[in-house]
Amino acid sequence: MEDEEMVHIIDLDCFEPAQWVNLRQSFSLQKKLKFQLRITGIHEKKEVLERMACILNNEAEKLDIGFQFNPIVSKVEDLDTACNEIDSL
Repeated sequence: MEDEEMVHIIDLDCFEPAQWVNLRQSFSLQKKLKFQLRITGIHEKKEVLERMACILNNEAEKLDIGFQFNPIVSKVEDLDTACNEIDSL
């Protein structure tokens, strides 16, 4: 991943930010890994995604890292229609 400019993770049941905070903290300790992290979070409740975005954006600011969070409000079983949103990111 040393040559990557961006890593895009799609979280199909997005509700727990700790795993992504820990991952990005680990990457930030390795100074040679300087890429932007993009997470597309999918959850059926908008409030859950808003909380995730707030926590992850705050952590990214503290670590001074490139970060983008793309929320998609959808149930997993309805992903056929939500996939169009993912493709356009």
